[in-house]
Amino acid sequence: MQTVVNNGLPQGSCLSPTLFNLYTAELHKISDAHNQIFQFADDCLLLTSGPTTEGALKNAKTLTEKFSRLSNDLRLKINHAKSKLILFNRTKENSVQLEFNQNAIRNAHRIKYLGILLTNNLITRPHFSAKILENSLPKEVINFLTNFNSNLHPQEGLNIFRSLLRSRADYATPLNLNIPKYTLSKVESQHRTQIKRILGLSNSTPNHVVYVLAKELPLEYRQTLQSLKSLINTHLYHSQNRCPGPQPTSPHAKILAEYNGLIAQIQSPSLSRKPGNLFVHLNIDPALLKSEQSEGLKNHFASLVQKLLSRGYAVLFTDASKTPQSTTCATLHLNSNGTHIIKINPNASIQTAELTAINLAIKNPVTKNCNLYRLKGGVLQTEQPMHHRHDSPRHIPQYQNPKI
Repeated sequence: MQTVVNNGLPQGSCLSPTLFNLYTAELHKISDAHNQIFQFADDCLLLTSGPTTEGALKNAKTLTEKFSRLSNDLRLKINHAKSKLILFNRTKENSVQLEFNQNAIRNAHRIKYLGILLTNNLITRPHFSAKILENSLPKEVINFLTNFNSNLHPQEGLNIFRSLLRSRADYATPLNLNIPKYTLSKVESQHRTQIKRILGLSNSTPNHVVYVLAKELPLEYRQTLQSLKSLINTHLYHSQNRCPGPQPTSPHAKILAEYNGLIAQIQSPSLSRKPGNLFVHLNIDPALLKSEQSEGLKNHFASLVQKLLSRGYAVLFTDASKTPQSTTCATLHLNSNGTHIIKINPNASIQTAELTAINLAIKNPVTKNCNLYRLKGGVLQTEQPMHHRHDSPRHIPQYQNPKI
């Protein structure tokens, strides 16, 4: 099917941001050792530095002139009303003069960029204070979620809670690792209060019971594992951004130390085809998930894995957590003693399955020489190393037997 578009692109089309990124790629040529441009959609951040305030201001003037010239060439119009200038320093000198297209840029002591509140002295307290306000619902919303006359099912109320509150707490999780204990306790208390009201629980209900009934993780544990997930993604997809490591006393260093065994395996994957080193990723087709009951699904998983084991492969770890949220999430762990299947409730979040998979991988980390396989629709495939994930999966001819 073909669609001819004469003016603009359909709403939500993935082609629109791709074309815009290609169109604005010229803007990034102004980046150098002292000047950087960060772009998210049509929101741009110009960052420059210098040994002194005068030096930084001189670099900023040169940078804005280049950016103005390139944006004019691309026929891009800058919104001066939304443009702000902030000077990061440790002195009380916060006001500088800078123009853009002959318009003075307004000075600001704090700016909000992509949901992060930045201050001129880089103090995080205002951002964390705003977190407390963001995680409190208006009274009208609370009444709607807790009013018996609204005929709102508790599960729907929890979905609204996750959309309105939990998503805000999850945003920029690596930054939130530095959140003060008081702020974290306050936000957690707000979340538990809303969950109790939604589920009709009394105020005396123990905290762990509240989390179990809501199928939620405590915020502190959730943020730790979310940050780990972010660190893993950095190692997987952005190896050029790796640094020697965070400060030894930082929360990020503690997470890296705790999960070092897993991250060490992710840093240097290879495509060794030794039968003794196999990392299997089981992903059953959605059609199969809908046609079989839970026990049948588990038996099918076990049967597939046993056939791999019978061919001489040592399956160190398997993960089926990336199934659609509407289906049963299951994580399988195999060792020399047999097959162990961990069943996860279909209403549990996908993240719960992922975290279970991570914890299992830590207990039995894979060897450095490992393949990444995908078993889908009865066909065993191997993928490129993790830092080449843009390449399509490659089939292994000797294992394309649909009976496997």
